[in-house]
Amino acid sequence: MKSSEIFKEIIQINKIISDNKLQDIRPRTPEMTEGYNKIAKPLLDKFKNKHGQSTSGYIKSIIDKSLNVKSNSNLKSRAFGNWGIKVNDYIWASLYVDNDNEMPASHSIQLYILAGNDGIKFGFDYGVEVTNDHQIVSAVRNNEELQISILNAINEFGIYSMEIEAGSPVTIYDYNTDENVIKKIEDFKNWNNKIHLIKSYKSNEIPYNIEEEITNVIDSLINVMSMDLFDDKYESKGYWLYAAGRNAADWKNQYDNGFMSIGFDINDDLGKIKTKEELEELVENTTDGSYNTSKALWDFSKEIDIGDVIISKKGRSKYLGYGIVTSEYKFDLTLNEHKHIRNVNWLKSGEWKSVGKLPVKTLTNISQYPDYVERIKHLLEIKDKIEVENKVSEFNLDRLISDVFIDKNEFENIVDILKAKKNIILQGPAGVGKTFIAKKIAQGLKEEISDNNIEVIQFHQSYSYEDFIQGYRPNKESFELKNGIFYELCQKAIKDITSPYFLVIDEINRGNLSKIFGELMMLIEFDKRGEKNKIKLTYSDSDDYFFIPENLYVIGTMNTADRSLTIVDYALRRRFAFIKMIPKYNTKFVDFLGAKGVSKGMIKNITDKMKALNTEIREDESLGDGFEIGHSYFCGFKKAIMKENKWFESILNYEIIPMLNEYWFDDPEKVEELTSMITN
Repeated sequence: MKSSEIFKEIIQINKIISDNKLQDIRPRTPEMTEGYNKIAKPLLDKFKNKHGQSTSGYIKSIIDKSLNVKSNSNLKSRAFGNWGIKVNDYIWASLYVDNDNEMPASHSIQLYILAGNDGIKFGFDYGVEVTNDHQIVSAVRNNEELQISILNAINEFGIYSMEIEAGSPVTIYDYNTDENVIKKIEDFKNWNNKIHLIKSYKSNEIPYNIEEEITNVIDSLINVMSMDLFDDKYESKGYWLYAAGRNAADWKNQYDNGFMSIGFDINDDLGKIKTKEELEELVENTTDGSYNTSKALWDFSKEIDIGDVIISKKGRSKYLGYGIVTSEYKFDLTLNEHKHIRNVNWLKSGEWKSVGKLPVKTLTNISQYPDYVERIKHLLEIKDKIEVENKVSEFNLDRLISDVFIDKNEFENIVDILKAKKNIILQGPAGVGKTFIAKKIAQGLKEEISDNNIEVIQFHQSYSYEDFIQGYRPNKESFELKNGIFYELCQKAIKDITSPYFLVIDEINRGNLSKIFGELMMLIEFDKRGEKNKIKLTYSDSDDYFFIPENLYVIGTMNTADRSLTIVDYALRRRFAFIKMIPKYNTKFVDFLGAKGVSKGMIKNITDKMKALNTEIREDESLGDGFEIGHSYFCGFKKAIMKENKWFESILNYEIIPMLNEYWFDDPEKVEELTSMITN
């Protein structure tokens, strides 16, 4: 029997599962078991009796035949059936690189075949646990030979390159190869863990030679899986001793903020230096540094690899902790300190007595002394296999809110409100960091320090329903129906229901909210989410329905000091929780400015004057606390650009005082009084 016909049988079984909505039944319930045994199992048993193997076993056999998997002990294949945590309306099989994780396929590159309820897809994907900083992702960005191999496969076999969530069962059929995200070598600089390289066919379009085509595609992409980096199953390549400043003075800062840094007063981008001789000449001409200085700079920028272990030390007798390098070398001249950095996921902090006398040098490669490394690993309990993905996936709430000036309990309370209400508005005067903290709240809810799944837009007086949801827009010939950002984000969330999605609407009260939201005024409520409340949109076809998924959250920001704006529509107001944001000239603010190099005297000057000014604003009957001066006006200090006195004066003269003139436009004497108070 032709493989195309067998695939159609599998797809039909999946379609019956989908039509009976077995995939929607809550996991591990009697209803799930009953539905599977009554509907799915008889069909699967019939298939097995007819073809001598299960549906998932059949697609696994294609992968096994396409490559001699047993010839490479690192490569494994596995099939995944309809029955798992829940009943799925799709099956898949994948080839992956074996590793020591509980779910090795999820932590590997995968070449796979997936049969859904309306067609099939096959090709390349990363496992769901592979992060963007994983070395198996960054290796593709840095290997031109591999990039050429991938491009050849894309062009020869008509493979489509696109970005969707890792491990997503979504199958897209109507695509244009001109829209490939990878078309040329330059595009690989944007290579990431969401890249899919796929071919797909609808059920009625599967070619008779589909098995041969799958084999060709998988064989063409196998180079991605046969790289040397798999030989050690992700084990880190190097071990380094490192001092975070003189006598480890900057250790806490670097540990809390996830980086390591090197300086020696070199203000040039080390990434642009090609030879050691060039670097030695630079060091000799600009510093009093020695050979050790140039070697440390060279090693920091060129020799340390992503995945290497950094062991922090203090003096010649203490270890302070260790972490894993998660980025290439970075350079930022605008920073007074820490111009040369690498991101590090610090995994442990404490104090351990050193194994012998430690070197004086800032950075020392100890990889060449395996016995010494083993003693340190034993002392600090560094595992033999440190998986790179774990170093960036660990969520740390304290680190997330380290630059937010509200306390942990207040932040967690806001996250809980958003989780329950689905929609919140952060309201307060200008400069309290509403938009900044909005993204932090989203990251706090999803427990992931990244901007994935977060869209930010800004409302204005011309913003419309057609921009936000759906409407007709002119093209070269006439008009075409275009979906707005909210519609598109909802569709993404529907296809990825296990992940939270967020829309941050800056200046939400600048738009005509009733007009922008239209008939979604009802659906935006937390208890009106889901397909059961689907409706037709203004421009929808007769059979086209829309609903807001339960995993979609809306965070609005509202400036209470803008007198040109009307009050938020009451019908919409009751659908949001309103959270008041106020200026925070508190201890966290003081510590933040201190870490940026602002002197204690200047910090006291700022806090004293702004608190006094805000008292005047708050007690004015025509203003009130909604017009206070926020702390974020003073968060952008860069010592390398401007001296602190001039910096403070420029904020007062060009930002704060013009605002006072606007507040008291009819009382120039009051403006003069307050200006004198904050400038003297």
